[in-house]
Amino acid sequence: MALKTLDVIIDDEGRDNGKRFRITELPAMQGAKWAMRALFALGRVGIDVPEGLKGGGMASIAYFGAQVLQTMRFDDAEPLLDEMMGCVQILPDAHHPTVIRPLVMNGTGDDIEEMATIFRLQKEAIGLHLDFFIRGVPSTGGTSETPPASKTTPTSPAQSGSSSLRGKRRSTS
Repeated sequence: MALKTLDVIIDDEGRDNGKRFRITELPAMQGAKWAMRALFALGRVGIDVPEGLKGGGMASIAYFGAQVLQTMRFDDAEPLLDEMMGCVQILPDAHHPTVIRPLVMNGTGDDIEEMATIFRLQKEAIGLHLDFFIRGVPSTGGTSETPPASKTTPTSPAQSGSSSLRGKRRSTS
């Protein structure tokens, strides 16, 4: 099965208005390692990671919620966020949607010119990776230490379609 993708069109005011980006899911092993590094970083700042969640990968991150990632030290979070940005490519020409290339982010002639766009794309990339788990995890109010049962969760391809977080996005699998 192909990796999931998400197309994001920036509709905020500013220099990035109208730019189109494609976010592609990390391969399973890379995603699992990313999640484990995030969990270890949470442990270093004193977040108590319940024993049952320590080997849960992305499901554990989803269980904690992406907001808890904000408690990390920047030195720990930066490589994780950079790796998520590595999932982002640009579709530079709306008239040729099959032309996709890596982002240029070298300080001159960058594809992204607004900080808000960077934050949005980071959020969307993390959301793409956690969406499956977030939809399947019941709210626990933070009181349960039992991890979600991800091993028995049925899987099916995501449906293509349009939805909106703030702007246009399209998810495919």
